[in-house]
Amino acid sequence: PNRDAISAVYPFGTGAGWHGWMPAGERRKVQVMWNLVLPLIVAIKGYQAWNWLGLGEDLPKGVYRDWKHWCRYPRYFFEDPKMAWLNEHFAAVRTPIVGAVSLDDLWAGPESRDAFMSAFTNAAYQPRNIDPKALGLKPLGHEGDIVPAILDEGLIDERIPMDLDRAAETPRD
Repeated sequence: PNRDAISAVYPFGTGAGWHGWMPAGERRKVQVMWNLVLPLIVAIKGYQAWNWLGLGEDLPKGVYRDWKHWCRYPRYFFEDPKMAWLNEHFAAVRTPIVGAVSLDDLWAGPESRDAFMSAFTNAAYQPRNIDPKALGLKPLGHEGDIVPAILDEGLIDERIPMDLDRAAETPRD
C-alpha cells in the first residue's frame, strides 16, 4: 500500500503478542495454548483451528507458525533477526497514528501496544487507552465489540475522540 496516500491511522487492539505483556492468568493460558493445545491441533488438522475452539478465525499452518515465532519476542517481529529489514519500512511511516487499546484487553494492553508502536519512530503518535467501564460500555476485550460500538453507538464522535489532528501535532519523544 502507498503509505503516503493515508492521512491518519487509528488502529485498535494492536499489540506485540508477547505473553510477558499479559496479566499472569492470561499469560499462563496463552503458554498452554502455544505449547500444548495448538501444536496438537495443528498436527491433527494441518492448520490452526481457532474457529473449532471458538476463539476466532482459522489460520493456515505457515501463518500460525510465524505468529507463534514472533510472539516469542517482546516487540514482535521487530526483534526477529530475519525480519530486521522491516524496521526501516516502519520507520519510513510519517502518517499520524492514534494507537487505541481497551483497558480490558488481556492480549494487547498499553504496554503491548507501545512495544509494537515503537517501530513507527518517525510518525507522530498518540496512545489512547479506552476504559469501557468508565464510558458505560460492555467489555471490549481484544478487538471484540469495538466495531459495533463505533457503528451502533457513535463512540468515536461522542465518547472515544479520535484525536488524529492532535496526533499530527504531537512530536515523537
